[in-house]
Amino acid sequence: MNNLFDSILIKNVQIFDHKQNSLNLSDVYIENGIITNIAPNITTSATRLYDMKNKIMTVGLVDVHVHLRQPGYEYKETILTGTKAAARGGYCIIFCMPNTKPLIDNENELKKLVQLIDTNAQITTLPYACITQKTSNKNEILTDIDNLSKLAVAFSNDGTSVMNDNLMKEAMIAIKRNNKVLVEHVEDKTLTNNGVIGTNHLAKKYNLIYLDKKSEYLQLERDLKLAALTKCEYHACHMSCKESIDLIRKYQKDNSNITCEVTPHHLLLNESDVLNDSNYKMNPPIRSKIDQDALIQGIIDNTISIIATDHAPHSFQEKQQPFATAPFGIVGIETSFSLLYTKLVKQKIITLKRLIELMSVNPLKRFNLPEFEIKIGSTANVMIFDPNTMYEIDSKDFLSKSKNTPFIGTNVFGRIELTICKGKVVYERK
Repeated sequence: MNNLFDSILIKNVQIFDHKQNSLNLSDVYIENGIITNIAPNITTSATRLYDMKNKIMTVGLVDVHVHLRQPGYEYKETILTGTKAAARGGYCIIFCMPNTKPLIDNENELKKLVQLIDTNAQITTLPYACITQKTSNKNEILTDIDNLSKLAVAFSNDGTSVMNDNLMKEAMIAIKRNNKVLVEHVEDKTLTNNGVIGTNHLAKKYNLIYLDKKSEYLQLERDLKLAALTKCEYHACHMSCKESIDLIRKYQKDNSNITCEVTPHHLLLNESDVLNDSNYKMNPPIRSKIDQDALIQGIIDNTISIIATDHAPHSFQEKQQPFATAPFGIVGIETSFSLLYTKLVKQKIITLKRLIELMSVNPLKRFNLPEFEIKIGSTANVMIFDPNTMYEIDSKDFLSKSKNTPFIGTNVFGRIELTICKGKVVYERK
């Protein structure tokens, strides 16, 4: 991000106060990165002037699960393109996963990644470090969690699970000692059977291998028992099935240190939507309507406290492969808010207040980061969206290098008009 601030005057914007669950039409003046005035009809001159014509301003979004692919897979995505895409999606903070090439599993690689972020990121980007690393004899050992904690926002082996029970317990103890969060991709590889699709019905329909949900919820149960024992701050990635949500709900009753996330695609799709098209291939896979309903209930009753995209870019050529051999994952950071606003808020399944909690307030709270506020004296971390104009999701508009999503062609509301991160305009719709 460039270090020069513009003065910004935003006219006629409806400010959404998520605490009061209210909309207030006003003008907003931002100077040197700080909101310095909120009032009707501000006349102060500014470098940048925007008339928002009753569109809605909220606090900026936060995504705790993003794959930026750099270093090592820059043909899929880079820190520059991924953070531009995030800004277009209304995000002011993203967390980048460490399963790059090389892995972010030592202090030297983490420092190099931080330098890349400082040079290229368009919004605030916080790096994960790996929980474990492979030794020369292919055994798995803990990373230097004490030293990595100085720069890492949290710890994750996303893409693979920590299989050894004792090693996971050691990791939890070390991460707790450093007041960090362990963020786990729960998947017992001994139970996946190299599966690629989320229900037996779909496996038979498309002649593919079922990825058994037991690989998720049994590994999750192992983790929850250890988290309850060690009191480590534990966060489970991308929940996909009813059994997992039931377990989270059960363990949360006595353990406030346990949280989980869900992706937009697991909330919005079920097996009836899945085509034999690798843009529907993700891990964990899309499952049944019963599972989808359980996830939706989980965001309603606060069992699930965070929505994260698991933005997973791949090249066009990779996703052109057959379903069985194509890589897992879809992009989502540019489309998530509009999809969820359209399918959940406008359908009155949840409120805008709840959506902002799931996509901004709760992620900041979970990882002990300062909350965003729209008030005089606060740093401007905001986004503005159009609640009324329908548009079609078109991959030609994407700022991400990758286009791999099943939502292309979907008509949605909630298009992002403007994103301001740390007082700087990082995206404006042309």
